[in-house]
Amino acid sequence: PRTIRFREKKTGILTPNFTYETRTTGQKDRILVTTRKRIMLIVFGMIELIDLAKTPVVILGRRDATVQVDNLFDLRLYGAAERGVSRVHCQLEIKDGQLHVTDLGSSNGTYVAGKRLVPHQPYILKKGEDLALGRLPIQIMS
Repeated sequence: PRTIRFREKKTGILTPNFTYETRTTGQKDRILVTTRKRIMLIVFGMIELIDLAKTPVVILGRRDATVQVDNLFDLRLYGAAERGVSRVHCQLEIKDGQLHVTDLGSSNGTYVAGKRLVPHQPYILKKGEDLALGRLPIQIMS
């Protein structure tokens, strides 16, 4: 199997045949390892599981009768409209074994670690980074 090097605060989706190396200091990298393509969204203490093996791209937003979007994860339950979440706000996608978030031109922005993302430009999420859709904070774990 291919050996993968991990760095601090890096999110990766791994195959079942993975191995990892330690740094030259001999310390093991602190990583969250998963053999499944499943992520966990934590919104106001509630846990939601998203299976990216079935659907490699998931749109985060809020369902509306006027907008029909495939693979939409509806955040209305968490007060999405009141917190500035657009109907089609951002997307989560696995590319090259890493989890990417892309703002889809939302009105109130997508923020990672307090910085607003440039619309339509994928950003690689790192372990422990905070995500906010408008004013809705979301924690992502793989």
